[in-house]
Amino acid sequence: MIANAVKPQSTDKVTYMDIIQSLVSDSNSVFFYPKLLQKVKDHPNELTNLDVEYLYYGQVFRIGYTPRPFFDKDRDNLEILMSNDRKKKVIELGTKLLQKYPIDLSTLLYTSKCLKEKKRPDTTYFFNKQ
Repeated sequence: MIANAVKPQSTDKVTYMDIIQSLVSDSNSVFFYPKLLQKVKDHPNELTNLDVEYLYYGQVFRIGYTPRPFFDKDRDNLEILMSNDRKKKVIELGTKLLQKYPIDLSTLLYTSKCLKEKKRPDTTYFFNKQ
C-alpha cells in the first residue's frame, strides 16, 4: 500500500538563531564569539557586515551573557554626559560600557560621535562603521 510507504516530513526546523548559536559557539568557526570580539579590538577595519551580524545576534549565546538592564546607572550617566557635551567623559564611559555590552547601538553611536569630534581616528572607523 502506498499509504504505508509515504512517511511524513520531519517537523524539526532549523532557525536562523540556531545557526548563529552553533557558529558563535564553535571554536573552529570564523564566527566564534571570542574571535569576533578579538577582531573588534585588534582589527576593526577588517570587520564585515556578516561579522557584525554575528556579533549582534550572537551576543546572547556568549558565556556569562546578561542582558543590559533597562535601568543602568552607567548607561544613564552616558546619556547625561552626552546631553551636556562632555565628550572626553563620554569616550571614557562609552569604552567601559562597550567592554561589557560590545554591540550596544546607542553607546556605539555616542562614542563614535565624540571620537570623531575629538578627532581621535584610532577607533572611530569601527564605531562609525557599526
